[in-house]
Amino acid sequence: MKPIAADPEVQTNGANWGYNTAWLFFGTGLIALVLTVLYVPECAKRNPAELDEMYDKGVPAWRMKKYVTDVQTRAMAGPGAQIVRDVNTGA
Repeated sequence: MKPIAADPEVQTNGANWGYNTAWLFFGTGLIALVLTVLYVPECAKRNPAELDEMYDKGVPAWRMKKYVTDVQTRAMAGPGAQIVRDVNTGA
C-alpha cells in the first residue's frame, strides 16, 4: 500500500496558482452569467400560452421581458373586442 502523500490529488506542488485561482472562478462565472442573460428567457408573470407564442415567433430570450404577446393584447382589449392586425408587419 502506498502512502497517502504520494497521491497526485494530495500533492501541493502542482499548479501552485494560490490566490490566482480566484481568476479562474471569476472567468467561468462571468461566462456563465453572459450565457444565462442571452439564452435563458425571463418567464416571470408569463403563462404557458404566452411562452409558446414567443418561442413560435422566434423572440430572442433577452427581448421576452418587454414583448407584448397576442394573449396580452386580447386581454387588454377586453371580451368580445375585435383585434385588427397589420398583415405586413404582424403588429
